[in-house]
Amino acid sequence: MDYIILKEQVQKFRRNMEAERKSPNTVSTYNVALNGLLEYAAENTEGDFEFKELVFDYIDNLSADLKPSSINIKRSAIRSFVTFLKERGAIDEDFSSYIKSIRNNKKKKDILEPKEIKQLLNHLSNELKEASGYNVYHKARNLTMVVFMLYTATRRGEVVKVKFSDIDFINNEIKVLGKGDKERIIPLKAELKESLYNFRDIIEKLHIADYNVKSDYLFRSERVNPATQEKDSPMTPRNVLLIVKKACKKAGIEKNITAHSLRHIFASYAIQNNMNIRALSDILGHSSTSITLDIYSHIISNEIKQSEMGKLEY
Repeated sequence: MDYIILKEQVQKFRRNMEAERKSPNTVSTYNVALNGLLEYAAENTEGDFEFKELVFDYIDNLSADLKPSSINIKRSAIRSFVTFLKERGAIDEDFSSYIKSIRNNKKKKDILEPKEIKQLLNHLSNELKEASGYNVYHKARNLTMVVFMLYTATRRGEVVKVKFSDIDFINNEIKVLGKGDKERIIPLKAELKESLYNFRDIIEKLHIADYNVKSDYLFRSERVNPATQEKDSPMTPRNVLLIVKKACKKAGIEKNITAHSLRHIFASYAIQNNMNIRALSDILGHSSTSITLDIYSHIISNEIKQSEMGKLEY
């Protein structure tokens, strides 16, 4: 199968649902889910591809931000689509039974209170003040990384790709390369700008002192590249996770905070402070505002709903 054929089959499936008098809501929801599959195919395939492999790759790479209920809707749509393709002779195997729903775990994600954010940043700042020699670089990097993620809501896989050249200190913008290599621009907040300036100054002073700390990447790997004999590779996303978890533990924070939690913290406070959903969705790198609302609907408090209800007039 190739992308053109897949797109045609998605269109046929939609027409079939309409012909079978499926509810408009079901048709629309399933169409959105399958458009997601089409986007994934466009971004990750060239020419012919194995349809079954594509489907499971797409399912496995659905955003961790999505609620289990949203993931299950997408899986249900794909199950129906696979069965449809087999019935129409477009594929040889109906593997829909292998696309199972996931358990709906409604456990609330831990979010840091303002005093806990201050507690974490104070701990990292104190570690930097007490550091010496090459360890100054590590502590400055850790502090800058946490501040960066708190003020950009970037995923750990995105953070490691950021280069100094992606930061525009004049126009106060940061270029971020997200999923599917989609580029987005995030405003550079004053607090983060100051932190980045400090980090850059520390790197320059360490470089003058003959420490090997310079890199194109904002957060580089400590491994030496065998090909160049330089530390010129980006840090791994796993190391970002380990740094954040270790920092929280040493700061005395008992909540289960991960690198991804910093993204949720950003979004939570943005919503509580009435940030425009369209702007928030763009900053988070979501393909639509519906995804943002779906993930963070639980954060919209009763107070906000009461305030919004006051705007209703007949």
